[in-house]
Amino acid sequence: MLSKIKAFFIKFKELLYQYKKTTVTLGSIFLFWLFFFHYTDVNEVAICRNIVTGDMYLDSIPGPNITAP
Repeated sequence: MLSKIKAFFIKFKELLYQYKKTTVTLGSIFLFWLFFFHYTDVNEVAICRNIVTGDMYLDSIPGPNITAP
C-alpha cells in the first residue's frame, strides 16, 4: 500500500514538472508575441519606435513583422 502511494506521488511530481515547463514555455512565447510581433496589413503603415534608442520609422512592409519593444 505504501509503495503505491509513493509511486503515485512520484508520477504526480513528474506531471507537475512537465506542467510547469509547458506553462513557462507557452508564457514566454505569448510575451514574445505581445511585445515584439506586429502585423501590417497591405493597406496600412505601422509607426515603429525603439524605446531604447528613440528612433522612429514607418514600417510599410506588409505581413508579420518583428520589432524591438
